[in-house]
Amino acid sequence: MVIISQFCVEYLFLLLRLVQEHFCYICILYIHFSEYTFLKYLFHLYSEHTITTSFKEALKKKKGLLRNAL
Repeated sequence: MVIISQFCVEYLFLLLRLVQEHFCYICILYIHFSEYTFLKYLFHLYSEHTITTSFKEALKKKKGLLRNAL
């Protein structure tokens, strides 16, 4: 059984606000790769400015956790 951290669950819900192609790709990435890869891709989206403002605000609130994950 795979245990998903609360941190990732929160981000999965926030991902619903992304455009459909990003959401599908991230779900595939999360299912097939590690939590580290998943968080790294989230950071990539953030740095490329391809995600919504509300998601950027959520990432800023979790900045310390994201930095520790990367």
